[in-house]
Amino acid sequence: MDEHSNAVQPDIIFVFSENISIIKDDAIHGIPDLLIEILSPGNSLHDTVKKKELYQKFGVKEYWVIDPETTESTGYTLKNGIYIECGRYKAMIKSLLLNQEFNF
Repeated sequence: MDEHSNAVQPDIIFVFSENISIIKDDAIHGIPDLLIEILSPGNSLHDTVKKKELYQKFGVKEYWVIDPETTESTGYTLKNGIYIECGRYKAMIKSLLLNQEFNF
C-alpha cells in the first residue's frame, strides 16, 4: 500500500510465509493476504467503506469485518479485482483463503 496517504491499521493481519518479507521491524511494507477489522463504536463507516475500498484497490485477497456487539462477521474475497461477499456468520469466520474456520 502507499506508505503515506493510504496507511491504515487493521486489527488482525495474516501473511502467508511466502510473503513474510513484507513484515519489517517498523511496519508492514506490502499487501497482507488477509485482514480482519473489528468494528469500533462510531467508526464502523471507516472500517466498512473506506478501508474496504483501500483493501480492494491494493489487492488484499480476503477481508473480514466483525461486529463485537452482535458477533456477526462478514467476509469478502477478491475476484477479478472486486470484493465479493463470501459469507455472513455468527461468532465465526470461514476463511476461503485459509480453508479454515475460526470461532470467537
